[in-house]
Amino acid sequence: MHGIAIAAQPLILLGLIGLSQYLEWSGMATGALVVYSFSVVGNLVAALMSGFVASDVIDRLRGADPADTTPYQALLHYTGSINQAFARVAVLAAGVAILLWSSEIGRTRRLSRTSAVVGLAVGLILMLGLLLGQLHPDVRGIILATALQALWMVLIAHQLLRVVPEGHG
Repeated sequence: MHGIAIAAQPLILLGLIGLSQYLEWSGMATGALVVYSFSVVGNLVAALMSGFVASDVIDRLRGADPADTTPYQALLHYTGSINQAFARVAVLAAGVAILLWSSEIGRTRRLSRTSAVVGLAVGLILMLGLLLGQLHPDVRGIILATALQALWMVLIAHQLLRVVPEGHG
């Protein structure tokens, strides 16, 4: 699962570059892309720590002498702390970026009002949920955050795929 999350990051970023390009690289769209890049980094590190580093530590813990597991347990705890910190960065940065893109969509009306409103709601839920302690970067929280982002991104992708590039229609 973590490998899929890692592999998806460049594809998501590529799609969001397309959105920023469609929004004519405005200051808000460019800023959103920069902020979302922090989300990508957060997702990459969190997925690497949880999916690969922690798995390796667990394998070593299983093979360790029962009297000598303390260092591995400490490493597992530390890995979890790093995962949580980067997951928080990922969720917060995604929320801010989606707010910025959605504000620009609402301002320019280059895409539907619905995509702007949904994006504003998703961005606020991600940001405020995390900052107010209602959205935790655990498995359930990350699934919710991912689903909310996917909802908005699918809405945007559907609209962008219907747009005929200038000079090609």
